[in-house]
Amino acid sequence: MAYCNECPHCGANLDPGEHCNCKEEMEEEQSSFTKIVYQAPEKQNVG
Repeated sequence: MAYCNECPHCGANLDPGEHCNCKEEMEEEQSSFTKIVYQAPEKQNVG
């Protein structure tokens, strides 16, 4: 009989003893996105 766990957050099928890293990956993606969105634009000289 096969035994596996399911991640409650993303639904991934996990082997016994395996831990899902979906939360870590999601936090990393959000951090990268935040850095891109909130990066200060370079000053432009108009004249």
